[in-house]
Amino acid sequence: MTQNYAYPKSQPTPAAGRRHKILIALGAAMLLAILCAGFAYLSLKNSMTTFATELELTTYYLDQAGSDPRTALPQAQAHLQNARASLQPYRFMANLIAAQAAWLPGSRQLGSWWTFTNEATLAGEEAIIAANLAMRATEQGQLPTLLAAMPQLEPHLAAAHDHFLQAQAVRSELDTRWLPARLASQAEPALIQWDRIAALWPQTFEQAALLARTLPTTLGSPRPATYLLVIQSSDNLRATGGFLTSVGTLRLEDGRLTALDVRDVVESEFGAEWSPEAGFLSERVVPPDPVRRYLGLGHWVMRDGNWWADFPATAQQV
Repeated sequence: MTQNYAYPKSQPTPAAGRRHKILIALGAAMLLAILCAGFAYLSLKNSMTTFATELELTTYYLDQAGSDPRTALPQAQAHLQNARASLQPYRFMANLIAAQAAWLPGSRQLGSWWTFTNEATLAGEEAIIAANLAMRATEQGQLPTLLAAMPQLEPHLAAAHDHFLQAQAVRSELDTRWLPARLASQAEPALIQWDRIAALWPQTFEQAALLARTLPTTLGSPRPATYLLVIQSSDNLRATGGFLTSVGTLRLEDGRLTALDVRDVVESEFGAEWSPEAGFLSERVVPPDPVRRYLGLGHWVMRDGNWWADFPATAQQV
């Protein structure tokens, strides 16, 4: 006689149920992470393509600036801004990864590339803004307009130089071998171009900044500037080139010559209606000892004022 045995069905324990839920959650999390990583990769790839395209357009319009600055400079500025904006969504991620340089391989490279790209594009933006301002001022063909615009250039030139220095500080750390092959092929010629610019930048910036800082005041903007004119004759050699025959003043206001007064040096010293009885117009000035000793002059007059070869010192004395 055959007997059937009924085995009791095993009941799931609470611990097994929790493990099952944890495994499902982990699987879902891994799937979500893979999907997010794929999306981030595609998004970054598209952004890098946009960045490279916008940089190419920036270069193209900068090349056109010589022939058509009115159109080219604003276009170059817009495309450079677009290039930088295409990477800004990844700023937080880049900074977060770069902060793990102590234990995460390649994170330092990522930080250096991010700093360089960000600072280099900012330097370019500020430089183009300054060039655009100068171009608009010169379009009007009025020197006062250009002089009035000069102070506006200074902060943009200073900002461009500051961003350039920060980009240049990490330039030596950049290694294209850390980049994907396609991106590396685009980065290498860009770095070569940057190195060419960097070699010329310091002198070019110093000249532009000096011009923006000094040209307005030199040409009498916003306040008039008065200059001493000294006319010398080389037939009678003196320390600064010749005997002072005439002196005068020149006044500039907003780049315009508004006054010019040149007189014979004797008239300047004594006055047009001078007579020996009237004496000198100025108080007695004791001359340098060699002038007194060898020329026998007890009163130092203007015509002998160019005693020093250092012209600023002579001009101050005259």
